[in-house]
Amino acid sequence: MGMGLEFLMPQFSVLTDVGLRRANNEDAFFCASEYGVYLVADGVGGHAGGDDASQLTVEVFAANAHRLSALGDIYQDAPDRENGKLLLKALSDVCCLANTQVFELGKARGQVGTSTTLVACVIAGNAAFIAHIGDSRLYLHREGDLVPLTTDHSVVAEMVSQGMITTEQARKHRWRNLITQAVGSQPTCTPEVRVVKLQPGDRLLLATDGLTDMVDEPTIQEIVADTELARATRKLVSAALANGGRDNVTVAVIEPELPRHVDGQKKLREGHAA
Repeated sequence: MGMGLEFLMPQFSVLTDVGLRRANNEDAFFCASEYGVYLVADGVGGHAGGDDASQLTVEVFAANAHRLSALGDIYQDAPDRENGKLLLKALSDVCCLANTQVFELGKARGQVGTSTTLVACVIAGNAAFIAHIGDSRLYLHREGDLVPLTTDHSVVAEMVSQGMITTEQARKHRWRNLITQAVGSQPTCTPEVRVVKLQPGDRLLLATDGLTDMVDEPTIQEIVADTELARATRKLVSAALANGGRDNVTVAVIEPELPRHVDGQKKLREGHAA
């Protein structure tokens, strides 16, 4: 019998909480392991319709998850640069479609500023295709290290990049919630996209700033390493609440199952049935 490829669905756990100081939850998420598509969105506080903006963004991704998954399957079968570019462009296009719909929603309601952050990824083969707008984040946890894969579109992030303040100072800065780009704030948007190759044992963390403003990265790093995904998400949310819970908090922890070679078709069939 020849060698085959075994593909198992990614494991994930997602949790959202209104926090301790907000009356409603403007966060939203879409996590569909059957498509390999994951999204966390944070309606921009202080603007009318933030909850509708994040929910509409989720609906746009849900409606386009099958298309993203189909391109992911193509990349998985033939992981070359061209197929990767096609998937990355499709992911960017869905972000822009969400932007158009959220902007039109705000315009129709006469609510200038209806908007949301967005961080999304598509797991395909041994790679994560990532897009983000705003200050919701995606981290890679690998071999005990926590590596940020997104850079906030925010005033304080720009101050950090220019050496004006430290990362720790940014977490507590009075301008920490001023973002420079959001879904729906303008007629068009430019999502930041990238591809990251994955290794066995990697975990991905998608989170709104309700986590990252409240919990420092060393603590996040320690919690994400928990052997149980559901326990990790609960601990992350609990840590944010214990530190003040000033905002809604949403976290999704994903443990992608990467393709691996197996001997013989019997094992291949058993792998699919697992």
